[in-house]
Amino acid sequence: MIDSHDTAYKKLFSSPELVRDLVLGFIADPWLQGLDFDTLEKMPGEYVSDDDRQRRNDVVWRVKVDRLAFKQEGLEAGRREGMERGKLEGKQEGEGLALQWLLTRRFGNLPNEYVAKIGAAGKEQIELWLLIRVLDADSLESVFE
Repeated sequence: MIDSHDTAYKKLFSSPELVRDLVLGFIADPWLQGLDFDTLEKMPGEYVSDDDRQRRNDVVWRVKVDRLAFKQEGLEAGRREGMERGKLEGKQEGEGLALQWLLTRRFGNLPNEYVAKIGAAGKEQIELWLLIRVLDADSLESVFE
């Protein structure tokens, strides 16, 4: 049994230009630029329902992928991620150096154990020591309690 809506949708999605425009208009994702919409090809789309009672005939399209475009997009995404990670690591390293400088200025030379502790600490821990404890500490040891 074919629904009248089903027939209308099949007619609507029978044009490769319309399919391309719908995909590009509704899905805002850079990877779509790697699809070669000139190669859109209608494929047989027959399916049998899970209970084996109904056959369904859908409109299914196949499109070729420009692998180079996908590879370039992946490289660009990796570069952006690397840049962001580098910025975060640089900021953390800078905060660690600022903490060492303030502690040295306030309490004198830092023992190696405290330099190592700062080097192994995470971002949140360094910020706690740098922004809160170093200001109120009476001693070097109290910063790291």
